[in-house]
Amino acid sequence: MERSFKLEEEIATRIKELNSRSKSSGQKISAKPLKGYICALEVLEDVDLYCNFYEDFKSLIKPIKTHSHKKVLTISDFIRSNGGINKSIRMFTIYLKKRNRELDNSVLLYADSLYKSLISIRGTTSRGHLKAFKLIFPYCTFCWRLIDYSRYYCEFHHPTGNQSSYYHAKAALTSALLARDPNHFDNFTIQLSKKYPSLNNKQLINKIPPQQFNKWTLLFAPPLIPVIKELKSNNLAIFSTPKVIKNFIEVLSKHYPKAHKQLNNELLMGSKTWQEFVLNCIHLLDPYDSLEKSVWEAKDLKKWMAPDDKDPQVSILLVVLQRYEAFKNIHALPRPRGPKKGDDIPSKNNELRDKIRLLVTQQTDAGLKINKAAIGRELNISRERVRVLFNEIYN
Repeated sequence: MERSFKLEEEIATRIKELNSRSKSSGQKISAKPLKGYICALEVLEDVDLYCNFYEDFKSLIKPIKTHSHKKVLTISDFIRSNGGINKSIRMFTIYLKKRNRELDNSVLLYADSLYKSLISIRGTTSRGHLKAFKLIFPYCTFCWRLIDYSRYYCEFHHPTGNQSSYYHAKAALTSALLARDPNHFDNFTIQLSKKYPSLNNKQLINKIPPQQFNKWTLLFAPPLIPVIKELKSNNLAIFSTPKVIKNFIEVLSKHYPKAHKQLNNELLMGSKTWQEFVLNCIHLLDPYDSLEKSVWEAKDLKKWMAPDDKDPQVSILLVVLQRYEAFKNIHALPRPRGPKKGDDIPSKNNELRDKIRLLVTQQTDAGLKINKAAIGRELNISRERVRVLFNEIYN
């Protein structure tokens, strides 16, 4: 444990050195050697890597080909052996998940500290693509986690880093929205088709911006204002006693029951500070994934939390809980693939189905091929919606 603390202290010192050099020279910090930039790896060349950790790490994660025969003795060597800071963090994610249930020995305590340190180091580098993001604390479009080196996605839902989870989350949200309000989704795709007239419906869905998916995600959880009002009425702005924690959990149970189910835990009652309480909440939301708590700790904890006994930033935690509730509600909804043959067609949208039947009959009676796009235009719905209802009727 002492080795882990020393590492975090050492990295914090090196980061201060980096920021000081950047400020005095007017140069930005880069993740790799670039002309006119200060490379973050320069200050890590003499920070030794714990050899027992690296032996365990490379037993699961192999170094890149160009470094397969090189010695890895320092933190900078370790980063290069994985192909850079960003790639090191991605590989660390895989490593920690494989070792998640064993985070009680010295090697894995060190690993957890190194993971947080790598995130802190990456945070010093120039990332202009994130500056335009207006939220105080950016969350993933599809869930409650923090974005990961991206404007819109966490590591679990990034379209390039984890395509399967990305498409699953998008399909689940689209399906949930169609079940909730099919006309809303159809009207949106119709407006989008005017901008991209040559694209089919599947291609149009890929043109929906992540900001729109983010708005749709929040439709599946109660708004924050009533929760905040109730917290204020219960004098929960002051976080100091187990009674306050208990009251917070009780208020949560009324508005976000799925989040409450996860947080109704003795671990929270032992929290001594607001920061500790928030971090314990983050851990409990996904107890089998210790990484998210580490990300929160690494990303300028004191800056975003701004702890104050009189007025801690309760809204930061509430946003996470609201998004968690929405995420769980979306993925709890059944996603039927349509009725089986011989089953009665559900009563929902029967009027629309009748109109489709009529238009199909008119086309076939005229000796024409069935044109779902034309039917969609006639009924002012998307071709994809026509296809779904058509299959329910005739398959």
